[in-house]
Amino acid sequence: ARLPTPQEKDSSLVTRRTTHAARAAALATLALTPFAAGAAHLARPAPARAATAAVGHSWPRPPMGSAITIRLHRGTDKLHLRDSRNYILKMPARMKTGPLYILGGGNVEIIGGLMSTRVKGPNINIKDDSGTRDGRIVDIEGVVINAKSGVPSDGIKIQAPHTVVQLENDRIIGLIGSLHGYHADVVQPGGGVKALHIDGLTGASHYNNLYLRREANPLKPPIGPVIIRNSNFRGYRNGRTMPHTTLRAISIGTQSSPPSNDAQLINCDLTSTVVFQNVWMTPPGGVKPANFVYPHDHMRGDASRCDARYSSSSRTVYWPRWRTSGKITGGLSYGVHGDFVPRSKVGPGYR
Repeated sequence: ARLPTPQEKDSSLVTRRTTHAARAAALATLALTPFAAGAAHLARPAPARAATAAVGHSWPRPPMGSAITIRLHRGTDKLHLRDSRNYILKMPARMKTGPLYILGGGNVEIIGGLMSTRVKGPNINIKDDSGTRDGRIVDIEGVVINAKSGVPSDGIKIQAPHTVVQLENDRIIGLIGSLHGYHADVVQPGGGVKALHIDGLTGASHYNNLYLRREANPLKPPIGPVIIRNSNFRGYRNGRTMPHTTLRAISIGTQSSPPSNDAQLINCDLTSTVVFQNVWMTPPGGVKPANFVYPHDHMRGDASRCDARYSSSSRTVYWPRWRTSGKITGGLSYGVHGDFVPRSKVGPGYR
């Protein structure tokens, strides 16, 4: 692990963080509305097609008192951070072509940057260590991740059951994955996460977009509450790899054994709440809306209780039985939507 550089004071960062926090504080009431009593008992959700707030500003940046600044390399960075300290990780001015592994630390902040790893695996990996403080925040904003390197890779992989991960105004597109090779996902908390907050995400992979199924065999830590706002996910049709189309915009629940078994009741085991607000999906040509999510609309056996449904009137995919149990609020709007996070707005110049 590379030792951190000496602490740097950056007054402009402090000013931006304070402004961002003040703006987000004004949205605190709005942030609680998805869990309002009775909201989960609607038989068919209305399409959430109005932005819930200014895109990418739902949550304040984490407190970063006495933060240590680390300037990342263009190549691989494997950081084992002190759990008692906060860290600002600064991306290089040019595209980062090596992965970033974050092990431990207090609050961690990454603002802006462009990545495309040349190493098969995750672009960014967030992992707790044995001393991770419960509830610490890893905040990633304005980052672009793509597959210009041509290497199969995840966008962001999470193995952090004690960590709140905030993704705001990020663009993770074009990831390359295959059934018999590397399973490339835009975001996957395969090792658990305390909470996942997303506001402003444009995502696309040749394999999975959001893979939020709790991993089993052996059973991994649960996936905590998930809130997704102002985001769009699209799929590809690709004749070079298997599968020939992107699998899912989002997958939730718990893995069966094997994960492809659509009849086991464990598929319906959702470990916490999921909230959708202004979330759009555009399946590849020929893929039905309710088959571009998991669980899909033709689950078998005991798992049929968590079938997805598509409402043609609201053009929304939702899970009615999970909704009535209070596990899911809202659904995914089906159709073409402009990118919530266009390339011109994010990357190395983002502040």
